[in-house]
Parts: sequence; C-alpha cells; structure tokens
Amino acid sequence: KEYLRKAKKINEKKRNRFPYFTMFIYAQEGYIHMEEGNYQKAWNCFNEFLHYDYVDRPEYYFSILRTFEVLSQKLGYGYQTEAVNCNRKCEKMSQKLFEEKLIFCEILFWE
Repeated sequence: KEYLRKAKKINEKKRNRFPYFTMFIYAQEGYIHMEEGNYQKAWNCFNEFLHYDYVDRPEYYFSILRTFEVLSQKLGYGYQTEAVNCNRKCEKMSQKLFEEKLIFCEILFWE
C-alpha cells in the first residue's frame, strides 16, 4: 500500500501523468481492495481500468476482465466476460496473471 501511495503521488504530478501507469494504478488498487474484502471498491477500480482510454496489451484486459467477472459474481451483478479470441500464449499469460492477481508492468526506454 505504501509503494502504491508513492507511485500515485509521483504520477499525479503534472509532468508525469503517464496513462500507462494511471491505468495500472487502478488495477493495483483493485487487487488491494479485493484482498481486504472490499469488493465494491475493487469493482470500481477494475471498472476504471477497463474504461480508461489507453490501449495496451490484450493479456492485461483479459486478466482484468476475469477478475471483474469474479467480483461481479461476488456482488451479485451477474456480469460475464464475452468470449475472447486470442492466441495460446496470450491466453496462458492472462490466466496466470488472473490466478496470481499480478500486473506485468514494464518500463521501456527509447533512444
């Protein structure tokens, strides 16, 4: 939680505000709320993640969609993920991320 607070503080500065990090801050908050049993707060965080206007790797979305479905069932919302057509590697990666409640975050450097 402390590292998440630090990351949020850094990302809130006007010069930082990276969409990539903002999106994953929502997911990390959601996983923390899930672990604490705050399912409605977790659902809200994952909902923000899914509706954040930034496109990235599909594995992230599939993992979060599965988590969102689990939370929706716990809250009685009845949400079900749509069938997703993706290759085997993507599916394996998203399944592992979902099972372990992990986010794969990488920092890339360009010259």
